[in-house]
Amino acid sequence: MALFSVFWTPYPGDALRSSILQLMIPLIMVTLTIRLRPTEILRVLTFAAAGAVLYCIPYFSTLQYGGPLPQKNLLAYQFMFATLICLATALNPHEKTAYRLIGVGTFPLAFLIQFMADSATSLVLSLLGIFVLLTVKVFWVGVSTVTHLRSTLLTSIVVAALAVAILILSMPQNSFIADFLGLVGKDPTLTGRTGIWEAAEYVSAQHPWFGIGLDGFWHPNTGLAQTLSEANHARGAKISFHSAFWEVRVHLGYVGLACFILGIIWAGLRTVQLWLRDGSVVNSTFLLFFFIVTITCFTESYPAGAFSTIITAFYLGAFAYFDFGARKKVGQARLIETRD
Repeated sequence: MALFSVFWTPYPGDALRSSILQLMIPLIMVTLTIRLRPTEILRVLTFAAAGAVLYCIPYFSTLQYGGPLPQKNLLAYQFMFATLICLATALNPHEKTAYRLIGVGTFPLAFLIQFMADSATSLVLSLLGIFVLLTVKVFWVGVSTVTHLRSTLLTSIVVAALAVAILILSMPQNSFIADFLGLVGKDPTLTGRTGIWEAAEYVSAQHPWFGIGLDGFWHPNTGLAQTLSEANHARGAKISFHSAFWEVRVHLGYVGLACFILGIIWAGLRTVQLWLRDGSVVNSTFLLFFFIVTITCFTESYPAGAFSTIITAFYLGAFAYFDFGARKKVGQARLIETRD
């Protein structure tokens, strides 16, 4: 859909470049999952996390401003995944000891860099992710050996969460949402995001079905884009709608948004099926990544971008479900005749 939008976007050159980068995502994901097992994929990502940590050391004094990256939120989100990847490798009982030690050594450094980036949202998600992985290691893997116990517990947790949500929402004049936003350092406007979403609604109403075209809005020649940039960041800075859903709807319309949501549903079903089939530490990590990125879609535009660790982590479980990289022993079986 992004590639087709070069025919109606006002900036086809930029759109063609971005659409090619987006088409690299399925190509790279299929290549990875065909050649590598899930444990090996996490191993490679752990090497990448260790390299990223070493790369950021010279920028330690500027991490609160983004360090080597344009903004601190992007740095924090990248190292949130680096933190969880290294922890998952360290907790994986099927990984070799040397690689687990690399995960153990890199984990606290990645978490420190994320903490120094000073992003409350990614810090909360990171702490929740660490708690989930430790719970999986200590408790959940053992539960999976008992027939139907895992699905029963999962159903009970979902029912309890829905009951609590209904109770909170039914309470008159409750301030739980405002209190939570204050706890993570956000105001009711989500740091100006609600104003940007109103602008996104205005632009999308002008091009409802197919959108303005990829890379058709955030451009120096677009007056409203520059107004939003100056109001929220600095003059000339390229920002986003801080919502993957609004980003897709503005640029690709309702048709593109439907494709995006169908992709999320497809990836979610495959990832959950993989986890229900084998609730290992690795598969639990893939499920955790899917939920984190899905939550991120509401407040950041990263999942709608082109080729990043965030998008790769989102689709890992979906592609790993097909078990492309499983090692098969061929030619080792033979017929043995026995005589009484």
